[in-house]
Amino acid sequence: MAAVGLFVSLGVNAQKMGYLNSTQLLMSLPAYEKAGKDLQAYAKTFEEAFATMQKDYQTKVAAYQKEFNTMSDAIKDAKGSEIQALEKRMMEYQENSNKKIGEKEDQLMQPITASIEKAINDYAKENNYDYVYKAEALLYAKDADNITKALITKMGGKMTTAPAAGTSATGATSGR
Repeated sequence: MAAVGLFVSLGVNAQKMGYLNSTQLLMSLPAYEKAGKDLQAYAKTFEEAFATMQKDYQTKVAAYQKEFNTMSDAIKDAKGSEIQALEKRMMEYQENSNKKIGEKEDQLMQPITASIEKAINDYAKENNYDYVYKAEALLYAKDADNITKALITKMGGKMTTAPAAGTSATGATSGR
């Protein structure tokens, strides 16, 4: 029984584990930067159209308020309904715009996240890692087990000085 326990504990100790700061890795990639610029350009078209709608809305409200005392009840109702319809269109436009922007973001990020996943799997296999964890989920880990820089280099990213969250030598649990 003791021999089995020793064998199992030796097997666990022989496993190679690493971790990475996935946010730092993602943000270091030129593809991520390009996707951000592409998304901003895409969103800008919606923002410009919405700004035009807002300007039209503000003009109609100002005219309504200015002429309110001189309007007949029928015109007040008609103009009020027109303003309410415009408000509704603006809200729908904003909701649809946000949905389309979210879909575009997903479309732009999908190949990037797929390439990161592939790079992690390839790196782990090439370097005999049994497990690779996200640094963001760790309370403590040795800096020597951090593979973020190696993956950034492997993927052609730009090194940043951001530290890996929760992975300092003092650890997030110090002081308990």
